[in-house]
Parts: sequence; C-alpha cells; structure tokens
Amino acid sequence: MALHLDSNKLVDLATAAAVVADGALVALGGGLSARLPMALVRELLRQGRRDLKMKVVITNAEPLFDHQRRTIAEAFQCPVRETYGMTELVAAASECPAGRLHQWPEIGWVEVLEDNQPVAKGDAGDFVCTGLLNPDMPLVRYRVGDRGRLSADDRRCACGRTLPSIQRVEGRSNDMLVTADGRSVYWLNPVFYDVPVREAQIIQDRLDHVRVRFVAASGFGREAGLCIVRRLQERLGPVVVSLEQIDELPRGPNGKFKAVICELMPSERHGAPCAPAGPRDSSRHAVSG
Repeated sequence: MALHLDSNKLVDLATAAAVVADGALVALGGGLSARLPMALVRELLRQGRRDLKMKVVITNAEPLFDHQRRTIAEAFQCPVRETYGMTELVAAASECPAGRLHQWPEIGWVEVLEDNQPVAKGDAGDFVCTGLLNPDMPLVRYRVGDRGRLSADDRRCACGRTLPSIQRVEGRSNDMLVTADGRSVYWLNPVFYDVPVREAQIIQDRLDHVRVRFVAASGFGREAGLCIVRRLQERLGPVVVSLEQIDELPRGPNGKFKAVICELMPSERHGAPCAPAGPRDSSRHAVSG
C-alpha cells in the first residue's frame, strides 16, 4: 500500500499515524514542505513510534535539504529518496539506494549554463532543458528556473546504473542571497548541516541583515544558533543575523514554503553600496521567539 498526502484534504493525524503504523503502508510520496505531510512527521515524532514498517518515503516538487531528510527518516524509520521533475516534463531524475540522482534521459536533455555559457560538469548553473516527449509543443532549450550541477563522475554507480546523474539541485534561480559587494550566493543547504532543526527559512530584508526562521529539533541550543550565524557570515560577509524560533513555518497557497527569500530591491540585488554591519563576529545576532 502506498499513500499520497494531499495538503488540501483534512485528515485526522492520529488516524494517519495509525495507518502508517499498522504495516499496510510501505511507501509515502509527496511534497515535503506541504502542511499535511510535515504535520504527520511531527505527530510521529511526538508519539515516538519505533514499530513502523515503512520501506521508503519519496519526495517531489522541491529540493530535499539534509535537515529535512534527517527529520523525515527519523519519523518514518526508513530511507528518504528525492526525485526531480516539473509539470513541463522536460527533465526528470530519481535517487537510487546509493544516493545518486539519476536522470531519465528519455524525458529530456539537460544542459547547465552560467551567463548563457555551458559550464563544466560539477559546476553550478541554470538548468536549460529540451523535452523529448511532447511532439505537439516541444520545448527546446527551455529555462526551467532551477539551478544545480551535473555529476562529473561518469563511473558506474554502486547501484549498477550507468545513467547520467545530477550532482545536486540547488533550488530556484531566484532563491539566492546578495552580498554587499554584489555577489549572488546560492546553495545554502550547508548552513544547516548537523544543526538540530526540523525546518528553516532564510530571509534577506537588507544587504546587511538576514533573518533565519526555524523550527528547532531536540538538542538545539546556543551553540547551534551560533553555528548558523557563523556559517551565514562566512558566505555573506559582515551581516547581522537574526534567529527566530517558531513552532511552524507559514505555507503559501500551494502548501509549500520557500527555503530562501530575498526581499531586496532590484537596485540592491545588483550590488548597491551598503554601510558595513560591523566586524564579522559570530556573536552579533539577535534571537527572538
């Protein structure tokens, strides 16, 4: 039995947790930040279940961050596998047991461009894809709005597959932060590596100020907060980082939340001068509840 959780349908969480625990459910798929799946994750963690018989949780519709993978795996006590795709069906990929995100070449051809120029495998850029399945309205070299890297490792995967793979999907092209010297900073997943958080969102409202809204996991304390601040300042320079611990991140109309939000004006996004925010000191942060 497999279950797809729809955030638009009301489900009693205790009942859903019981369905997971009775052994009939072996797989679950859905958007990982949607309200209902994450509410079920929190309910299972609250119950402290250790008797689940799930084989896999398959995520879609958005990148899977390491802290999300850890939380979901802890709740369902099974591996979590990421998939990649879009409604336009110009590219697709799925994660194998060895952890590689293998492309589906029959769906489409994936190029990675930076400033409209091809980049070497392993380097980051915008995904530009050509679909192979839609003869009625073919999309050729279509910018899907995602950034990522293709794997530079062409060796046979440990799972036995020889399909090309995506090294990682870094998020939407507009999911970036901007530094005072005009650099665009992508791929902020490492900020939360080994930090006990359930969910997190980074919001830049000024060139010299970033807010981090997060749902803490067990073990989160002062050192974890300082670690987040330090890692952001290593990437952005001398910015002030405000930490805001909340019970749940608000979702948009589609049931998702954006992991990175840049609220800067267009002039600021192009590196407008900014007054310095002070020395790069990991103690310079504000914490609000």
